Amino acid sequence: AERIAAGAGLTLAEATAALRGSQPSAAREPPHRPPPSPRRPFAWTQPKEPVKPITVEELRRQKAETDAWKKRAAASAELKRKRERAEQEAYAALQRAEQAERDREWAAARARRTAP
Repeated sequence: AERIAAGAGLTLAEATAALRGSQPSAAREPPHRPPPSPRRPFAWTQPKEPVKPITVEELRRQKAETDAWKKRAAASAELKRKRERAEQEAYAALQRAEQAERDREWAAARARRTAP
C-alpha cells in the first residue's frame, strides 16, 4: 500500500485519508439536505366540521318523501301485477279453449268408432 501511495505521490496516511474522505472539517458537518417540500395535510388530520343537528321539520319532510316514494312504488307494482294477471288469464283462457276443442274432436272420433 505504501508503494502504491508513493507512486501517486502521497504518503500512506494521505492516501488513506483521501480514500476514506475523512477530512477533519468534513467529518463534523452533516451532509447537506434540501429542506422538505411542504405537503398537503392528510384528510384525517383536518378538523371535522361540526355536526348540524337535524330538525323535526326535516325529519317530517324526509318521512313524507319516503312515504310518497313507497306509495308510488306500490302503485307501480300493483299495475304490473294486474297486467301480468291479465296476461295469465288470457293465456289460461286460450289453453282452455284449445283443450275444449281437442276434447270435442276426441268425443266425435270416439262416437264414430263406437257407432255401427
